[in-house]
Amino acid sequence: MGGYWGLFDQFGKPRVQFAGSVVEDPRWWRGPAGTVLGAGSGAILGAVLGAAVAPLAIAGAVLGAVIPVQELALRQWDRTPWEWVTSVLLAVPGAALTLIVALQLANPVHPSRFPALRLERAGAALRLVVLFSAASVAIILLFDARYRPFPWWWFAAPAGSLLAWRAGNTLWKRPSAQERLLASLLALCAVAVVMIEGRHNTQAVVFCVVLLALAGTAVLGSRTRAINASKPPGAHNAEV
Repeated sequence: MGGYWGLFDQFGKPRVQFAGSVVEDPRWWRGPAGTVLGAGSGAILGAVLGAAVAPLAIAGAVLGAVIPVQELALRQWDRTPWEWVTSVLLAVPGAALTLIVALQLANPVHPSRFPALRLERAGAALRLVVLFSAASVAIILLFDARYRPFPWWWFAAPAGSLLAWRAGNTLWKRPSAQERLLASLLALCAVAVVMIEGRHNTQAVVFCVVLLALAGTAVLGSRTRAINASKPPGAHNAEV
């Protein structure tokens, strides 16, 4: 894509070796190593906080697997300092949101270090940032995809963590109007991109599946309403 067509780079050096075996990624081992290291770090953090180890270990494993892909994408696709800064700013909120969701799922955590209300507010703010970032990228790719990759690696971890959060909680706050609007935009862009690119563009298909998963976390109906509707008349209904 873009500036990475051809057998030679902008410095006249060959992009691939013209003799011997072709290895797609000589540093493939960083993915498995990052997964193990991330899982171990998450488990240690859970033990230190006296919380459930599994959510933090899983979140650490996912981030450990995705971060090497993000670093590879930075080197392959970003050409200017501004593009590097933009990519980092897209990756950081997703990683932070993944950790916050893991801390919420690992409840109870140390209340003086991670108050539940503070985690909820931080998570809500980061959800909005991630949805806005994904919608911005989706719109750019919809109208001008030829120069850019389909960066599923920025949004896979937060999408998976939010799906786990929705599935693991019987009560949650109703998504805001802004979240529902961004989610609808994500879904429309995902369908349009797949129609334009075709099913054989696997990078585009994977990216759009991630967008649909992320959109689904913001348009799911509130279970609170369903539970309250089942209560007898006169019962107290608390807004969650």
